[in-house]
Parts: sequence; structure tokens; C-alpha cells
Amino acid sequence: MKILVSTVRFCVPASVLFNRQEDFLAKRSISVLRQARKNERRRLQNRIRRQALKKAVKAVRTAKTREEALKAFGAAQSVIDRSAKHRIIHPNTARRLKSRLMKAISYLK
Repeated sequence: MKILVSTVRFCVPASVLFNRQEDFLAKRSISVLRQARKNERRRLQNRIRRQALKKAVKAVRTAKTREEALKAFGAAQSVIDRSAKHRIIHPNTARRLKSRLMKAISYLK
């Protein structure tokens, strides 16, 4: 059951704003509740990292000049490597992404 909490600008599921898993767990032992809290913290952290990754890649792809793109690529490469280290993305995906970004930069003037 999804309960929507409405505001003026957007509408999000209540589970996003409040305890996401704890209210819907079948087992209520201390360790299960603790694990649910840890999962929620990890989910939010992964979401932040994934957004940073997308933002960094977009900065490289939207760069107009090669110098601008190379500067953005340095920052993006760091974010991509950290995302792979934390398993936000697969390490092979990180390698492929960096390769494709460099290839795109090579076409810029």
C-alpha cells in the first residue's frame, strides 16, 4: 500500500519520507530492525553517489571545448573510480565508461 504525501511542488511516496522498511517488516527482532536502518542509510548514500556520477559524466559530455572536457574528465574519472570501488557500478562498466568518455573527448576541437 502506497500512501502519497502531496506538497505544492511534488508528490512522493510516504515510504521515502518516513521509515522505509521498518513499518513493513514481518519480523520485528532487534537485529532485523537494525539491518533495515543500515539498508536505508546505504540506499540513500548509494543514491547520492549515483547522482554525483551522472552529474560528472554529463559535465564531460556537454563540454564545448577539449580543454573544458579534459578538466571535467579528471573530476569524472575520480567519481567513476570511487563508484566502482563502492560497487555502485561494476568495475568493467567503469572502465567502459571512462573509455567512451575519452573517445568522445578525442572528437572535440
